Amino acid sequence: MDYGYPILAFCLAGVLLLYGIVLISSRNISLIPQAEKGKIKDTKSYARQFGKALVILSLAPLSSGIIWLTGAVRRSMAFLVIGFV
Repeated sequence: MDYGYPILAFCLAGVLLLYGIVLISSRNISLIPQAEKGKIKDTKSYARQFGKALVILSLAPLSSGIIWLTGAVRRSMAFLVIGFV
């Protein structure tokens, strides 16, 4: 099971990417948990920006999984943590 981490990282990246794309395309703020608790003036713009942030955030596990496949395990873990921060 040498490829367990990259598979999970690619799955996480895919889920984040799909969720971000759905938010960008639908612009529906009700897809964001607890968004109704804040005072948001432009809900469509907020949902779109949140979706863009998720798409960018999905690059961290994707690149970490790719780096893991090259054999640099410590670098991939460091890149994942830095990418999420």
